[in-house]
Amino acid sequence: MLFGESSSKVATVSSSYLESKSLFLSVPSVFDYKMNRMELILAANEIFDKMKSGLFKEQVSASFNLEDVSKAHNLIESGQNINSIILY
Repeated sequence: MLFGESSSKVATVSSSYLESKSLFLSVPSVFDYKMNRMELILAANEIFDKMKSGLFKEQVSASFNLEDVSKAHNLIESGQNINSIILY
C-alpha cells in the first residue's frame, strides 16, 4: 500500500505483472473526491472538529525548536519516524 512519495519515487510496476495477479493500481487525488474549494474546506473543518473532540488522536514522535530544524530533517531522512514532528 502506498500513501505518497514522501521519501522517494515508487519503483516502476509492470502492467503485465498486475494483470497476471488480477491486481490494479489507482492514483487518486483529493480532487477525485472534492469538487471545489468549499467542499475541501468543509471536509477539513470536519476533520479538525473530530480532532478537537478527541476522536482522532495525533501521534507526535518528536518536537524541535526551529533552530534545530536540521535534527528534524535528519529524523525524517532516517526513515525511522512514522508520526508527526512539530517545529516550534
